Amino acid sequence: MSFYQRIQELAQKKGVSFKQIEKETSYPTNTLYGYKSKVPGGQRLVELSQYFDVSIDYLMCRKAKDTTEEFEELFKMIYRDFILAVRECNFKRMDFVANLSFLCLPRQIITHLFVSTFIV
Repeated sequence: MSFYQRIQELAQKKGVSFKQIEKETSYPTNTLYGYKSKVPGGQRLVELSQYFDVSIDYLMCRKAKDTTEEFEELFKMIYRDFILAVRECNFKRMDFVANLSFLCLPRQIITHLFVSTFIV
């Protein structure tokens, strides 16, 4: 995949056109189309990676997945294992919330994230 194709893919995923990106980033018209034949300089790479919320390596096609996807996959795996471990302990709903004091999160957030997962 080329740099230009990666930009196309990310724009499509984000639901924006090249024209919109150029307007939002204050790039001259047709700047992104110019990347069919060249790669942008360092400043533009940084700006585009921030715009799309991906790493420069991902933007440059040196990495298969962006960091957001990797984080989401990792979080899902940890969350699944966590839920299985808690269910094995046979915690009741309120016992579980009460025993989460080791986490540095407000109780409201913990309750919102986890309580609906457990059967009373």
